[in-house]
Amino acid sequence: MTKPPLLLHSILVIRRDNIGDLVCTTPLLSALRQTYPSARIDVLANTYNAPVLQNHPDVDHLYAYLKAKHRPNGMSRITVYLLRLRLLMTLRRTSYDLIILAQSEYQSQAAKFARILRGKYRLGYIDASSRSKNLIDLPLPPRAEHTHEAQACLNLMQALGHASQPHPLSLGLSATEKQQVQQLRHSWLKTPATRLVGLHISARLPSQRWPLVHWLDFINRLGTQDSSLHFVLFWSPGPQDHPQHPGDDAQAQELLTQTQLPISGHPSEDLRTLMTGLAAVDVMIMSDGGAMHIAAALGKPMLCFFGESSTERWYPWMCPHELLQPPSKQICDISVSQAIDTLQILLQRIGSEPPLGDTGIATANQR
Repeated sequence: MTKPPLLLHSILVIRRDNIGDLVCTTPLLSALRQTYPSARIDVLANTYNAPVLQNHPDVDHLYAYLKAKHRPNGMSRITVYLLRLRLLMTLRRTSYDLIILAQSEYQSQAAKFARILRGKYRLGYIDASSRSKNLIDLPLPPRAEHTHEAQACLNLMQALGHASQPHPLSLGLSATEKQQVQQLRHSWLKTPATRLVGLHISARLPSQRWPLVHWLDFINRLGTQDSSLHFVLFWSPGPQDHPQHPGDDAQAQELLTQTQLPISGHPSEDLRTLMTGLAAVDVMIMSDGGAMHIAAALGKPMLCFFGESSTERWYPWMCPHELLQPPSKQICDISVSQAIDTLQILLQRIGSEPPLGDTGIATANQR
């Protein structure tokens, strides 16, 4: 194994996959900043997930490449690849001291990409192949099966000779976004409401979706029991049959119109809109996914539903939560009574009126 460098002046962290994966990389960014306070720390993400790291205090520069499947209408694949080549040349000229492949397992394409960038050292997980060992200078063996994604990213610090101390997920909001959070709270908190309960109804996989009839019953039963609650509905906008980004406008409209209880809608037009909305509520009910990890990074206590995903790898990291996963791994099999009873357990554990989380760099308390 190559001896880890003693001094690092420039570090590039590569995380090219989904939103939740990138959010789970933020503890590593915090650990790097704490260990190398004067180093330049850059991140390479993609245009889909990169907005969650805007304004992050531990990131000096955020680069994002466009995946072909995310290209806007009218843009050719050739243009996508030319833009990617231009970005690659920019990163090569920087000549980083260290390039970190911040996945919890070896990915050959990312390793090859890192090699093209010509960093002095490349750090990441390897597999059993000799190819991975040749591409990674500072290797870690495959992560243990039940390791949380955030912990697996933190464990990369071990290859640099540092202990992987726990760090929470973190995000950053601009001054304007902090004002928006306060404006949302002011507009949603109408007498007699004193607490905002967020409900995120969208999920990418069918097994992660709670039925509309369950959501409606949940709102009506919980709101009837407690008049201090105001519900805020989050969803992905658009029609359900959109080929690239299916939306839940129809389902959201049905929920908003079929209950007489206090409820407001907050469609997630983009990631920053989602973040400000989540920062404004006091507690969340939602399924496992990217939005769940954003809420955890914002310190939001939550009741989360899990379908087929591993709860050990993806539970809300260092955030107060209660978790429901039915034996069938189908979220539709979670009953409304189960959800209400479990939410009450969460509310009792965190106190009757959970405080609004920090709307700057939001970090969660350990569970």
